[in-house]
Amino acid sequence: MLFGLFRQNNPGTFFIIFPIISLILWFPSFFHHQVVWIENAMPLYMMVQQINHLPLLADIVVFLLILGQSMLLKVLMDKFEILPFRSNLIALVFFALNGICGQMFHLNPIIWANTFLLIACWRLYSSNRQNFIASEAFDAGLFIGIASLFHFSYLFFAAFLYVSILLIRPFNARELIIGFLGTLTTYIFCFSFAYFFDYQDVLIHKNLSDSLKPIVFDSNFLIPFATPASIFVFALVLISFPAFLRYVSFAILRLKNILLSAASIALYGILSILFDVNTSPASLLVFSIPFSIIITIYLLKLKKTWIAELLLFTLLGFMFYQAFVAI
Repeated sequence: MLFGLFRQNNPGTFFIIFPIISLILWFPSFFHHQVVWIENAMPLYMMVQQINHLPLLADIVVFLLILGQSMLLKVLMDKFEILPFRSNLIALVFFALNGICGQMFHLNPIIWANTFLLIACWRLYSSNRQNFIASEAFDAGLFIGIASLFHFSYLFFAAFLYVSILLIRPFNARELIIGFLGTLTTYIFCFSFAYFFDYQDVLIHKNLSDSLKPIVFDSNFLIPFATPASIFVFALVLISFPAFLRYVSFAILRLKNILLSAASIALYGILSILFDVNTSPASLLVFSIPFSIIITIYLLKLKKTWIAELLLFTLLGFMFYQAFVAI
């Protein structure tokens, strides 16, 4: 069945069957053209959301971005040997988690930000066996800065960069400073560009100040996340977490540190949601990377494959339903 097909590391499945299944799952959303326009968006997203003037093109771009992210995550897992064994399942799980939220079928800043966060992870984990990582630390900081120019609350992931360097590397203050300079470079360039075009007041008082909010808890805070699909995903993560912890406890030190680093993305995701002025069901996609890893490890470790098959079909079923009612 589907789980058995994607459990293996078959190139034909990855390059042919996976894109076809993804297109079938996503296809109904192409008939739900809804423009989600964000006023006072961050500078880079303000430019790319002009694609919304061509709704079908915007939907195609979203599909290609998430498909590309799914394939990039799978290659990243293989390159750094993060999963118990090489498997195509991580790509399908990540793709399904993105489709769980109906708003992700339309152009959204989180989609673009996640792309650069994945690239930052790639550069960061590439530094594991090197003596000094000036280039990797700078690049990771730079890509996190670029992600925050699509969705400002992703600036909290700068903390992920510093914690990850401390986890996977011997302590070296210069590497932390270089990572900070990478993020800072993004904003130096952004403010220089804004100053040159006399745009700095709008950038500071509209784009930046309107993108964050103080933490406020009220009875309506969790409503955007209280959907059956979201509840199922959180329940599945809770069920999967003990298996993930067991896998981490028996992993070698290099892999253990990378796994802890990847899982910590969820902590900074919580911060980004708490301070996000545009909180919506799409905000849950900040968890798509760590949740995909945790769920995939659990499914691959399950001895009863019929349970893994059932859980995978349920996940895909929720996604297919959301594609029909995409909002």
